[in-house]
Amino acid sequence: MNQPTNMQSARFQFPGRPLPLARRLAVHNRVVRHIRHFMEERLFNEIPIPAINAPTRTWEATGRYYLDSMIAKGFPAVWCESECLPQEFESLNLRLSGFKRMEMEKVDLSFTELCNLMEDLLKSVAADLSADLLGGRQVTRLNHMITTPHPRITYRRALEILNDRGWDLQFGQDLSWKAESSLCRYFGNMPVLVTHFPAELRFFTTRLNADDPTVTDSVDYILPYCGE
Repeated sequence: MNQPTNMQSARFQFPGRPLPLARRLAVHNRVVRHIRHFMEERLFNEIPIPAINAPTRTWEATGRYYLDSMIAKGFPAVWCESECLPQEFESLNLRLSGFKRMEMEKVDLSFTELCNLMEDLLKSVAADLSADLLGGRQVTRLNHMITTPHPRITYRRALEILNDRGWDLQFGQDLSWKAESSLCRYFGNMPVLVTHFPAELRFFTTRLNADDPTVTDSVDYILPYCGE
């Protein structure tokens, strides 16, 4: 879960006026508290880990080292919360000075089950956000998002949709935030799960698909107004 620090950045164009700081803090605290409750209900053990150095693109950039070690010790389901406060993060042009990351691992979790877990978590968190925190317009949007299945499309299908909408994207190109926004609008401003990205775009923690080694067993969850 990435928490943008600049509400006016191109990565996070919140509809309407930005929430006052006190309400943004209240939203943040409720979301984090609900995630913890969600994971506890599903018998995930929370593992404390130190701050993360995100740009290194090694195991030190994630909590996976700590989660892997607990899986090896016999814990079937684990998760962690970390603060990513990397040096020279602005040079990566991600418009974030730092962010919060939630990571989880579970033994024998299939790719479909992973997508289901992500959608269930998002809808569960959204259902806990009230009009006093967000305002009526945002609650109406959230209610539609909670009660409607979220589209799941492959990277290849995403390219087909975008190119039909006037883009010129080739297999192997990453999706820009503008392309991701276009996908959300195509599906009625709904969150979209884009799966099976090309192998050349894979993050170091992903693995190749067993049936098609040109793509990975990976998924990006694209949300309206905020991105991945």
